[in-house]
Amino acid sequence: MLLFEYYQILRKHFSTVAIDQQIPVLLDQLSDVLYSSDRNTRNLLKKMEEYQWISWVSGQGRGNSSKLTFHISEEELAVQIAVQLAEERKVEEAFRFIDKCANNRVNEQFLHWFMHSRGSENKDAKPETDSLVVLFDETVLTLDPAFMSLSSERHLLQHIFDPLVLFDEQTKSIVPHLAHAWEADEAGTSYTFFLRRGIYFHHGKELTAHDVRFTLNRLKQNQPLRSPYYAMYACIKEMNILSDLSLQVLLTEPNFLFLPFLSRVQASIVPEDRYRKEISGTNTFPIGTGPFQLVRQKESFLLKANQSYFKERALVDHVEIRHMANQQEGPDWLGTGSHFVQYTDTSLYGKKTENTIQKEKAPSIWKRAFAGTSYTFLTLNTSIGGSLADKQFRQALFLGMDRSRMLEETRKHGCLPITNCFANHYPSDGPFSYDPAAAKSILSQLGYQGEPLHLFTYAPLEEDALWLKKHFAEIGIHIDVTVMLLQELLQSNKILGADMLLSQKALIDNWEVSFIESYIADNSFISQLANNLFAQSIHSKIAKLWQEENQLTRQKYVEKINEQLIETCSLLFLYQENLHVRYDASVDGISFDSTGCIQYKNVWFRS
Repeated sequence: MLLFEYYQILRKHFSTVAIDQQIPVLLDQLSDVLYSSDRNTRNLLKKMEEYQWISWVSGQGRGNSSKLTFHISEEELAVQIAVQLAEERKVEEAFRFIDKCANNRVNEQFLHWFMHSRGSENKDAKPETDSLVVLFDETVLTLDPAFMSLSSERHLLQHIFDPLVLFDEQTKSIVPHLAHAWEADEAGTSYTFFLRRGIYFHHGKELTAHDVRFTLNRLKQNQPLRSPYYAMYACIKEMNILSDLSLQVLLTEPNFLFLPFLSRVQASIVPEDRYRKEISGTNTFPIGTGPFQLVRQKESFLLKANQSYFKERALVDHVEIRHMANQQEGPDWLGTGSHFVQYTDTSLYGKKTENTIQKEKAPSIWKRAFAGTSYTFLTLNTSIGGSLADKQFRQALFLGMDRSRMLEETRKHGCLPITNCFANHYPSDGPFSYDPAAAKSILSQLGYQGEPLHLFTYAPLEEDALWLKKHFAEIGIHIDVTVMLLQELLQSNKILGADMLLSQKALIDNWEVSFIESYIADNSFISQLANNLFAQSIHSKIAKLWQEENQLTRQKYVEKINEQLIETCSLLFLYQENLHVRYDASVDGISFDSTGCIQYKNVWFRS
């Protein structure tokens, strides 16, 4: 626990005591408040006094009162700590700290300092242009749509590329985009697309049906390098170019989700002349038809408005996307000519359960908007032997998990405990309510001797992983935690050595397709750690799912898969978290597409 958190506990307990008011206290009283030994309490008070947060005059003799004086409010101290972190070039850590404080006034004061301490100009944009700076805390490994894995990559690609069709979140239907029309047969095995005329890639080449065929071929090919989304497009049997602006796609089997599949970012159309030489496109400078063109990708990503976009031209001139951990210039790195947006989570704002975008009243310095939902879960590796191969052992894990306590002790304000990934669609408390006695009984019957389980995760979830280690130790399960960079988990086979993987996934668009991706995409941790029999069973149900034209029938297949996941104890779901953006009050036009990404082309500035 941070020293600041101990100070918070003291201030909460003595909430009626004014700043600089001296009060009599007993040391053992403070130890009880802090859940600490007397020795540790003395050390904590000494450190607080060194930082001039308090004054402490120890009482002489056991049982004699000491004197305690608070010199700074909790809010003022929180702002000071965040400012200090930012000045030390620990910008990402500063934002994480104020998010954890969960105090609107603290956030407002820090953001006011943050936005008014910027001194440098944006060297890549002219003074008269409108520039938006977006802060991200995820890295980017590739900007090839067919090979992307991370939400940060998806976010960038949404603005550089376009797919044939789009999923409309409001109407829950597929709408035209690069293709202005299409025809599909009743069997769901033949689709004909008609492209808009006069659409140009960023390097000046006009879009044709040849580019569409090339893009889909990249997704369906198994060699020489397979896209992680291969399973979604392997049903493509052949493609016939009818003209420069029309293409027929024939499938090996009925697929009534083929159009939604084509609306995904990975199916964004790329120019054949620039991508044919690249196997994976990893080294290709991304060129699409989107509303923004990438003009720089070193240190940060600079997007420039596409002046000839086939739909309306973006209202903003430049968007610069920065990774907070890479900033080396202190608090002035945003530039005085820029406006500010940051993606964050629900902890800053308290409990949120809305499923539609809601802009709410906020302080004048910044605003916020709801952008979607994510869920955090443990994937149990059933593909290797050991304790987790036994279903009863997995049941013990489920019975030993207290989700509500986890959220309380890790201070996840507003998060909701869940037992499945579709809590909004299929609410269920699940069959495994918290019962530590039953968990211990199962472990005893199995003869478990405390053999360690290896839990892998990545940095943002380290606190959760350490809490799980401590929590499961209470029922006798020993866990070793390994924290890696997310890109290490994605780019290596290291996760195959994990017994459990703690991860997070956003569920912010077409839930059917998002569900399918979670279980059959090669870059899905779930599919990588599932044993063969379980994976085959899930894949079989999904194959039947997309052959059903009726949405209600498809829903029943999803329910069956969900029931199978619960019955086999394959995934241990923990909590649901709402995603938000916070932004400069002068920023307007904030809206989101179906994947929860801000539509930058609609953003404009009041000043």
